[in-house]
Amino acid sequence: MYHTFRKAGAAVLAVLCAASLFAMTGCDDETTSLQPVESEYVVPVPDEKVDETTDGAELSGKVGEEIVYQENIIFKVDAVRELDKMRSASTRILFFEVSVTNNSDKELDLSFLTHFSAEVGDKTYEAGHSAVANQQATRYYYEKGLSLLHAPVPAKADATDANPNTVKGIVPVMVSADWKEVNLVYMPQKYTTNDRVVVTADEASIQHITETETE
Repeated sequence: MYHTFRKAGAAVLAVLCAASLFAMTGCDDETTSLQPVESEYVVPVPDEKVDETTDGAELSGKVGEEIVYQENIIFKVDAVRELDKMRSASTRILFFEVSVTNNSDKELDLSFLTHFSAEVGDKTYEAGHSAVANQQATRYYYEKGLSLLHAPVPAKADATDANPNTVKGIVPVMVSADWKEVNLVYMPQKYTTNDRVVVTADEASIQHITETETE
């Protein structure tokens, strides 16, 4: 049995409201033409979740490589971009552009808030926990037709042109500034297994968003 976990739901709505507000106002006092994006989708949480200490399978790859999980879920990090103007001596903001294809016979739950994290050495940074990163991603990608990854992916048999079984979206994270490699961790079956899909990005794979691109 599944239930809607209220705290998780509240966190989702709070983040999305923040992103919506940012989309309308921008990062300063000037009004922009951006419109708010609303969503009531909340990832369901089972009554009995997998123990976090239970080992899971792990698949690994690099930016630009397709990784196939259990023969029917295809995951790919298409690109990783850094927002240069937000870099500080201690932190960096990265936008992972990802695509997920669901060839299974069941709908696939998917959200940047629950299914993703970033690892730098022995430190873990949960995606969605930086309001600044979420807001900046919402602003940058709005006119590019991409949004924060937060919607279930239909089963292959249920897919339509309007609701395809391949989705593309953004996973924004704020990580420490001192790293040579950063791992994006995707957990396809969050709450039921600890299986991980890990994509490694190094400095050479980062594409930089300049000041003029964000004006």
